[in-house]
Amino acid sequence: MNTDLKKVAGEFGLHVETCEQAKNSVLSQTFIVNETHILRSRKLHDDTLVRFKKEQALVTSVKSLSSLEFPELMPCKSGEAFVIQGNLLWAAYPLIAGDVQCSWWNLENLDDDARKDLYKTLKILHGQTMGKLVSIPGESIFLNDIRRWLIDVPGDTLDTRQCTRLEQALSKVRNFEQNLSEKDLCFIHGDYHPGNIVFRENKVAGLIDLDWSRKGYYMEDLAYTLMTLMRDFRRPIFVFNKDEFDAALQGYGLRSSDMSVFWEYMLLAVFYDLYLMRTLPELRDKTHLVPFQLSFLDDLLLRR
Repeated sequence: MNTDLKKVAGEFGLHVETCEQAKNSVLSQTFIVNETHILRSRKLHDDTLVRFKKEQALVTSVKSLSSLEFPELMPCKSGEAFVIQGNLLWAAYPLIAGDVQCSWWNLENLDDDARKDLYKTLKILHGQTMGKLVSIPGESIFLNDIRRWLIDVPGDTLDTRQCTRLEQALSKVRNFEQNLSEKDLCFIHGDYHPGNIVFRENKVAGLIDLDWSRKGYYMEDLAYTLMTLMRDFRRPIFVFNKDEFDAALQGYGLRSSDMSVFWEYMLLAVFYDLYLMRTLPELRDKTHLVPFQLSFLDDLLLRR
C-alpha cells in the first residue's frame, strides 16, 4: 500500500493495518481497510465537488424514506466528508455488512433469488421516494448526458441508421418527460446492478457507489438495470432472452401499457453504456465490450 493511500486514510482517522482492493472494482479505486471500512475515490472534474454535495443531499433525503442501508460518510480532519488528493476525491465509510455477489461484467455469479429480489426492491425504493423529494432539483441529467454524448461519440461508433433511431428515442422520451410532474419523480440510483448492491441472504440490504444518483423518472433506473443484467459477456455477441426480459419486468411490475415508452428508455440505456465503453480510459483494454454492446443495440433496433 502506498504512502499516499495511508495519508488519505489517516485524514479520516483510519490507522491502516490491512488494505486490499475491492475485487469487483473497475471504474474506481475502492479499498477495504482493516476489513471494516471502505476507502473509495472518484476522478476530480470541474463539476465533481458540486455533484458530490448534491448526491449527499439526495441520499440524506432518501435515507429517511427507505430501510435500505447507504454509505455513512465519515468526516475528515477538516470536517468535510471528502479528501482531495491530486486528481481524486476520496470518501470513507464503514463497511455495510453483507455480500457483493458480482459486478456488471460477471453476472453469471449472481444468485437467481438475488436477481429476483433486486427488481422487487427497486420497485419498492421508487415507490417510497416518488413525489417525496421536492427539495431536490430535477435536472434531466440522464437525457442531457445522452444528448451531449450523441454529439460527442467518436464518429466511427454508430452508423446513420443507429444514430437516427437513437435521436428519435431521445426526442420521444424528452417529449414524454415534459408531461411529468413532481409526483412522478423518484430516487434514481443510476447504476443499480449487483456490483453496487450489498445482499444479505440474497435480499438487497444496502446500496453503494452513488456517483450517478439523481432525481428522475423510474424508467431510467429500470431500463439501465435490465440492460445491464441481460448481458452475458461470455458470449461474443448479445443474445436476447425473452423469458428473462419478461420475468424482470414482471418482477418489477411494469404495466404492459407502459412498454412502448419503456422501449425508448431501453435504447437510450444501451447507448449510455456504449458511450462509456467507447470513451472511458479504464475500459480501453476490454476490446470485446463495444462490439458486444453494438450487437445489443442492433438486436433491439430489429425488434421495434
